[in-house]
Formats: sequence, C-alpha cells, structure tokens
Amino acid sequence: MKYGILSILVLLAFTTLCIGAAKVPVNDGLVLKDVVVDPPEIESYSGNINLFASIENVGGTTARNVQATLLGASWLDQAGNRALLQKNIHQLQPYDIRTGAPGELQVVTWNVPPAELPEGVAQDYKLTIRVDYDYSSTAVSNVPIYNEDEYLRRKIKNIALDPITISNTDAPIIVEVVGQPIIVRKVADPNERYFYRIFLINTGSGIPFDQATGKNGIIQGTITLQGDAQFVECFGQPIGGNAVTLPAPGSPNEVLVRRGDSALMPCAIAVNPASWITKPSGTVSFVFDLNYRYFTDADTDVTILGRRHP
Repeated sequence: MKYGILSILVLLAFTTLCIGAAKVPVNDGLVLKDVVVDPPEIESYSGNINLFASIENVGGTTARNVQATLLGASWLDQAGNRALLQKNIHQLQPYDIRTGAPGELQVVTWNVPPAELPEGVAQDYKLTIRVDYDYSSTAVSNVPIYNEDEYLRRKIKNIALDPITISNTDAPIIVEVVGQPIIVRKVADPNERYFYRIFLINTGSGIPFDQATGKNGIIQGTITLQGDAQFVECFGQPIGGNAVTLPAPGSPNEVLVRRGDSALMPCAIAVNPASWITKPSGTVSFVFDLNYRYFTDADTDVTILGRRHP
C-alpha cells in the first residue's frame, strides 16, 4: 500500500512539472485534475481511504481563501471531523501573462477511515471534492464614438465604422457588450441616450455563490465609464455619474449567473455633445471589476465492504 501511494504522489508531481510550457487561454479559474482514490475498494476496519487531487489555477487572477472539502463521506459528517474533511490552501497564483508559464498547482490529500458496515454488505459511495475560492474578473470594452461630420465622411468614402471591442481576463466569469458605435449629432438632443446590453457569462466549470447566504449565482463589483460619458440607467434604475455598483445580494435587481448561464444587464449612457464639435472620433470605455466566490466539483467512487468488528 505504501508503494502504491508513493507511486501516485510521484505521478501527480511529474504531471505538475510537465504541464505545458505554453499557456492556452482558458476561461476558468481553479480546476481539479488527476483525482485518484486508493484503494478503490476497501473493507471496514482495515485501514484508510486515500484521496488525491491536483488543483491548478488556469485563470488570470489570484485565487484567494481557497478551501478543498471532501463531501459524500456521510459517516464522517459529525462536526468534530471538519478538520479531517476540509483543507485550507489559502491562495493559488495565476499563470504568467508575460511568459505563458502555467499557474500554481497544489496536490491535496485526504486520509480517512472507511464506513463501519456490517458483515456481508458491499456499498458504493460517491465522494465529491469541492473547491471554493474568491476570484475576480476584469474586462475593458471600447465603444467607438464619432461626431456627425466624421460619420458622413466615412459614409461617403464607404469606410465602415469600427466595431465594439472587448478584452477579458481568463476567468470563469467573462463579459460581453452588445450595442452600436456612438454618433454625436451636430444639433444636439439633450435627451439622446445610447443603449448597451451587458452580459456576464459563466464559462467556468462551476458556479458563483454568496458565502453568507449560500445563494448560487451572485456576482458583485463595479462598472466604470472612461471618456466624456456618464450612466443614465442600469438594472432598470436611474443612475448618474461614471460608475455603477452591482446590486447587493438579496436586492430586487441582484445579478445572478448560474452554471453555463449568463445574466443580462441593460444600461443606457449619455455623452456631452459639446466635447465632439471639433473632435472627429474617439472612444468610450466600459471598465469592469467583478468579484465573486466560486466553487467547482469533481467526483470519484469507492466501494466499502462490511465485515465483523475485529
């Protein structure tokens, strides 16, 4: 048994060293790899179940307050076994955006006794390793803006307007902005508004949640406008200024993003027409700073065979 466990740890360590030198962008945060249970079948009163998992930060920001918890070992659910089932990893660094070097990886182990089952019984148990952590997503979306003269020049020369662009960090929650470039009229309309659909998309392997309430899908953070523009409305509420804060958990307009899902946040902005009388073109930027707690799971199985108490 000792040699088997040693072989598993060597294999996991070798895998850690050999994970690709070139970083392929992944829209996720922490991922569970190489989940192993040893032995896969064990008798009651005959030793311990050993579980191993590699946890890697494949995203672009630091994972903080990382916890790995073993679920499904119902015979150990008493409060006194919390330290046996829960491992505190604190934080895992992201990949290096400059060199593409992979993010920090840590191997976590559990060593737990099997359930005490009566003789003649064989029972399968699904064990789940859950990793939850604090993570952040940042994004910048540039919206082109033109005064009316520049718009007409481009139209005469058959030059297309520049598209809206966006850049996201590698993270389980990403942002998409849908709308059109801004064209500022010569004869200004004081009530002119420009409307954008902002999507927060869960591309990761798990679900964001609020640790205080346990509610799934909660996203917090801010959206800031850069450029001569201000918000008029967001989340169905009138808002002024160049920054908005996402609604608090439990509020009527809270932002919820579940597994494989997205949340829509319609926003309207206004610009100062006087700034664009002699300025032909420029950019208004949406800057997103989002934070959330996130969890991801991996399952494995163990079979426990009952026997008489020795």
